[in-house]
Amino acid sequence: GREPTDPVPAPDRGQLPMALSPEDAAGDELAAELARMGVDSATAATAVDQATRTHAELLEAEWSRFEDWCDDQDGDIDWLPADPAAVARYLDSLPGRSRRFAADVIAARHVDAGYPDPTG
Repeated sequence: GREPTDPVPAPDRGQLPMALSPEDAAGDELAAELARMGVDSATAATAVDQATRTHAELLEAEWSRFEDWCDDQDGDIDWLPADPAAVARYLDSLPGRSRRFAADVIAARHVDAGYPDPTG
């Protein structure tokens, strides 16, 4: 989309939105489950690291899909900050199972950049 007229810097590409960081309980739960299964700590650490990178890639892919959708709309919709009505249209265009994840990514990116959550 068009760059905002008064931009607040977005997180660097690849930086996870704080609200969606896999280093939270999910990473700890994976490590604990692997330990219960008898997986050695080095192998468990590698698995958690891979899950973290995969999660980061999923977050970036979802944000890129939203940017592309905004760019493809008539009038070239701003993606940061995004208009709540445009976000609602984007979310409505997704399959039901994808909507919550997309909304979380959009909300986190906005909050991390200092903008209000447009998904609320």
